[in-house]
Amino acid sequence: MSYNKVILQGNLTKDNELKYLPSGTAVVSNTVAVTEKYKTKDGQMKEETFFGDFVIFRGAETFSQYTHKGSKVLIEGKLSTDTWEKDGKMNYKTKIKVDSFVFLDSKPQNQQQQYQPKQVQYQQENLDEEIPF
Repeated sequence: MSYNKVILQGNLTKDNELKYLPSGTAVVSNTVAVTEKYKTKDGQMKEETFFGDFVIFRGAETFSQYTHKGSKVLIEGKLSTDTWEKDGKMNYKTKIKVDSFVFLDSKPQNQQQQYQPKQVQYQQENLDEEIPF
């Protein structure tokens, strides 16, 4: 039995890119930065940052409404690799197709009421055929 599951907690590196497929389905794409701090054997503190590109189909408008560059989020999904040919060369890009997400900021930007972190979970549909990018 094999699994393809990714869970990342980090900060958005830019404002969300919200697009709509011809069917009207909303899609958000963005990148999450995940920083790991650790101590090496010689006692030096080291910091490494991983950048993970992701897409959200179900819940895209909600995610886009409540997050922005710098927002802290937790995303859960699966790895997916897009392939395309350009100038006779094969290109590959790995991204995360998000199944669920959690807002981790204490309150969204430009909102007056107190906001509690909320988990929003959606089941993904097979929309690969509709993706124009």
